[in-house]
Amino acid sequence: MNAFELDRSQTEVATAPAEDRQYVTAGAGQGKTEVLVSRILHLAEAEGLNPADEILVLSFSRAAVETARKRALSADVDQVMIRTFDSLASAIILDLLGPDGGAECGSFEQRIRQATALVEEHGLPSFLLGLRHLCVDEAQDLVGDRARLATVILENAPEDLGFTFLGDPLQGVYDFQLQASAAETTAQQLFDTLVSAYGAEPRGLEHNYRAQSERVRQLIEVGKALRDTELGDPRAAAGAYKALEAYRTEDATSTSFLDVGAVLRPDPETAAILCATNYEVLLISEALDQQRIEHGVRRRAQDMGAARWIWQALHELAPTKHPEATVLEGLNSAGRQDPAGDWALLKQSEANWRDPWSLDLAELARKIARGSLPLPLTASDSLPLTVSTIHRAKGLEYDHVLYIEPDERSDSQPDFASLVRRTYVALSRARESIFSARLERPRGTFAQKHAATGRWTERRFGKHGDYASRVAIESSDVRSTSPYASRSHDALPVQSAILDSSIGTQAQAIRIIDADEAHPAFYEFQTLDGRALGISTEKFGRDVRRVFYRGGDFRWPVSFTGLRLSSVESAAGSPEHTDEVGLGRSGLWLVPRFSGLARASWK
Repeated sequence: MNAFELDRSQTEVATAPAEDRQYVTAGAGQGKTEVLVSRILHLAEAEGLNPADEILVLSFSRAAVETARKRALSADVDQVMIRTFDSLASAIILDLLGPDGGAECGSFEQRIRQATALVEEHGLPSFLLGLRHLCVDEAQDLVGDRARLATVILENAPEDLGFTFLGDPLQGVYDFQLQASAAETTAQQLFDTLVSAYGAEPRGLEHNYRAQSERVRQLIEVGKALRDTELGDPRAAAGAYKALEAYRTEDATSTSFLDVGAVLRPDPETAAILCATNYEVLLISEALDQQRIEHGVRRRAQDMGAARWIWQALHELAPTKHPEATVLEGLNSAGRQDPAGDWALLKQSEANWRDPWSLDLAELARKIARGSLPLPLTASDSLPLTVSTIHRAKGLEYDHVLYIEPDERSDSQPDFASLVRRTYVALSRARESIFSARLERPRGTFAQKHAATGRWTERRFGKHGDYASRVAIESSDVRSTSPYASRSHDALPVQSAILDSSIGTQAQAIRIIDADEAHPAFYEFQTLDGRALGISTEKFGRDVRRVFYRGGDFRWPVSFTGLRLSSVESAAGSPEHTDEVGLGRSGLWLVPRFSGLARASWK
């Protein structure tokens, strides 16, 4: 579909008056992102809204954010606010409590709750006081605390605030977030509230523009039948899942995902291997590394730190205000293809529109340190071949999709409604081809999420019962609050090692600081030839003890192997600290992120 050629149903949504309130049901491939972008353009061009402070776009999808940003930039409305709910919560806390308030907000759920409480007590933050239209993408996944934050914004907004919520009930796969939420609002309850309390008009999109093969087009009809099924009825849900499985298994499936060559080597096309759990993602990534197949592992939006190019462009500048020309020079030196667009994004994050011709690097550094950046300024994890959980692939599309069949042994009483939604989301990411395969799990092991840490652990059986042998490494396991200087006060060798490492580089973690009664052990992340890349967080040490403790005197693992460099990001903090360790006074440095199932060794 041409980006500017909307059909009738899409046009009705995109060109509605700014004060209109609408809830749009948009199925997979129906051009939801195009409608969202066109809505923004209409609000700015035809309705005269200022994109910098009168339009807010909230999304769970990096794909929608990137597309919206690029289209908005081309139409000269590049200042539009586009955020995730987590990023919005950080920005609210920073605005209402100031740079030193709420520095330690806890988990993402706690941050959402804190931001909600602040708006309830103080009203909207300064950057939302002029808000006239709110756009929310993937509204079917807006449950619990995030749904409450959305309604609190509506409660405190002007009465003439318009909004456009877009979603598809059949793709609602985030109900599990209710388990960690203080609020118990379901997606259906939010929809009912938007209609009854705020006058939202239900609308729907009509046509599918994603399917490019007969096989994928058949899924459109399957999806229509699924939407007409009452998935709340267990018997009906079981029948719906049987019908969806009948469609999926029409083509022969492979016994091993490594046999599906069209998916594993997609360049110049795109492909995704989609799994139910992050444990399966890590197993597949490990197998692909062994086959030397380049791929990206998709992370949660909350795990995306500041993009590496920010450091490349700005690390030689002092933490003061710099004119636009100086910043553009740094962006050009960093090899950026669209310096003007990058400048607009940096200004959007800094948010000082009273001085539109300069950038305050100290303020930008505060936003980086607090994780309060819009998504386009965060690190990208896109490659032609992506390995992802189904949840993290929401809003994306690929030429080819390989669906990893669920392990039937893992659930004796399956939730068929959840299986229907999850399977449909996975299959509907495809434009051309859909494949299925089984994943062979390591023999003599079983996997489970560790109750106290939430980490996937792989366990084996020994003469004294089962024990943890491998544990999932997370992006947050590397300390990013200050630059790491290995064995001296000079951080330059560490930064050089990070710069020399490419995505997919194998790494290890070596214990360098033993535990005492008050503190856990610390581990240095290294290349396989011993070059230091970073140091672990205190939380990682505590989690290691929780996962591997079996009673009696605890022995800390000497090392962990099986790590993979998944991203390099910009970090920010004290200019005095970076100067002290030889990195200058920018307050910026690079930090690596890792993934993998790390094997512990006590030798």
